[in-house]
Amino acid sequence: YPSAAALASFLIANHTDPEVHRTYGHALFGMGEHKRALAAYKSALDLMWKPAESVGGAEWTELVWRVAECQRLTNDFIGQKMTLERIKAPQRPLKVNVALGGLYRRFGSDAFAIASFQEALVQNPFAV
Repeated sequence: YPSAAALASFLIANHTDPEVHRTYGHALFGMGEHKRALAAYKSALDLMWKPAESVGGAEWTELVWRVAECQRLTNDFIGQKMTLERIKAPQRPLKVNVALGGLYRRFGSDAFAIASFQEALVQNPFAV
C-alpha cells in the first residue's frame, strides 16, 4: 500500500480522473489512514458526478460504500448514515441494507431498521 500511495500522491495533483483518486483512497485505506482516504474517495465521487448522468451505477455505489466505511472507522455515524442514504433503495446492495439497519437501530429509528433488515433478508435469507 505505501508504494501505491506514494505513486498516486504524485499523480493526484493535476489529475481529474476519478480512478486516480479512488486508487489513492484504496492505498490510504489499506494503510489505515481513514481520514485521508475519505478525502480521496470524496474527490473521486465529485469527479464522477455529472448532472446529465443518472447517479447510481455499481462503480458509484461501491465508492459511496467506501466513503461510508471511512466515516464508520472515524466514528462519524451520522455522516455514514447520510452517505449510505444517497444510494437509492432499489440499488442498495446487501451490505448497505445491513449497515443502514444497524445505523437506524443505533439512532432509535426502529421502523427504518426493520425495513432495512427485511430488505436485506429478501436479498439473502442468511444475511442477518
